[in-house]
Amino acid sequence: MALSTRDKGMEPSKVASPQAFPTLLLEEFLPLIQRESDPQKLCEEAIGFLTRRLGAEGGVWLSVDSRGGFFIKGGFGKGFEGLRGFPWDPHEEVKLDLYKGKAVTLQSLNFDPVFSKIRKDGFLTLAPLLTAGHLRGALGAFHSEPVWPSEHLQEAMVWIGRVLAPALALCSLWEDLGIDEILERKIEQALGNLSIKEGNLLKEITEIVERSLIGCVMKKVGNVQSAAARLLGINRNTLRKKLRDYGFIP
Repeated sequence: MALSTRDKGMEPSKVASPQAFPTLLLEEFLPLIQRESDPQKLCEEAIGFLTRRLGAEGGVWLSVDSRGGFFIKGGFGKGFEGLRGFPWDPHEEVKLDLYKGKAVTLQSLNFDPVFSKIRKDGFLTLAPLLTAGHLRGALGAFHSEPVWPSEHLQEAMVWIGRVLAPALALCSLWEDLGIDEILERKIEQALGNLSIKEGNLLKEITEIVERSLIGCVMKKVGNVQSAAARLLGINRNTLRKKLRDYGFIP
């Protein structure tokens, strides 16, 4: 996917002014991400918006792993697509600024071990993606020529990071966890809101998980009971009884 202004056939007047950018962010970009639930597509929409309104020519989505290291989760635009999965080790001051919630501009990519592989003739502006005060990653927009002064560009990137980060956190919150970790965290959360007393807790939790699983499987197979039974590994009569017990069928 090429995201350059030239490839999109855009008029120069489509690039926003610093004064108009916040309004366009709310009127144009916010509705786009409210309809999207895939993190890769969310970031693709963000880079697309920056292409249309800021003259960006591509970009990257960086994530932070459990040890605080950066790696590239998505690349958008010519050359950037091939960077997905690469680890990225920035200078310490770059890392510190991102953790403080500041945008950072890499004025030259010549000496960067990752980005110099594809582009050297421009600069990359990185916006921190913060949720609940924690850095979860960064969004980077590439320009071969500046459309605005650096301080205005960094300010715009901070704005888009603040809009994008909550939506990104919601749709990707569990994506790197195994199903056992997801269940453990949700059960711990549920137990924290319960007063512990004698009862049928195991039976109740098992039924909640089973009901949710059967409901999801039925949706996946288009409510075809024979297909659902095969996927679940139970016979059709057993499935039909459970569907009745859980209120899926009369």
